[in-house]
Amino acid sequence: MINVINNFTDNEKFNNILNNIKNNFPWYAEPNTNIFKHILIKTNHLNQKETSPFAKNLCDPLLEKLQDKNIKNLIINFAVPLKKVKNNAFKVVDPEDSSYIGILFLNSNDGFMQIYNQEKIKNEENRFVVFSKNTPYYQSIPTDLPNIFLEVEYEDN
Repeated sequence: MINVINNFTDNEKFNNILNNIKNNFPWYAEPNTNIFKHILIKTNHLNQKETSPFAKNLCDPLLEKLQDKNIKNLIINFAVPLKKVKNNAFKVVDPEDSSYIGILFLNSNDGFMQIYNQEKIKNEENRFVVFSKNTPYYQSIPTDLPNIFLEVEYEDN
């Protein structure tokens, strides 16, 4: 199952997310990459949720739409653009994993998402892409602007 939803959340809520990451937002570098992240919600090995103090302001519009789901992890990502579009390798997946991945793009750029055996999906502001976690995919690194997106992993209740 792959679902692409444009204009996922209303403009006011979407702009609120953007405003919250513009000033003094803490990004954490991924070693040896051009990617910065901030973990907003993480389920640890004891199945307890750890939450960032920034989670409420950034996640509410997304969580409203996923209110009947069990959120496992939610991360905001910031990929610095490169001089040449970089296609990454497909992520290794667990074929037994029945959870879902949802990507909410926070800006438009010349990058794209590639889901195995599907057409490329352009990175467009306020576009939400959801698919089974056991489906291989990757995101290219854009050349014109950063790629900023929320990535949520969830299960049906």
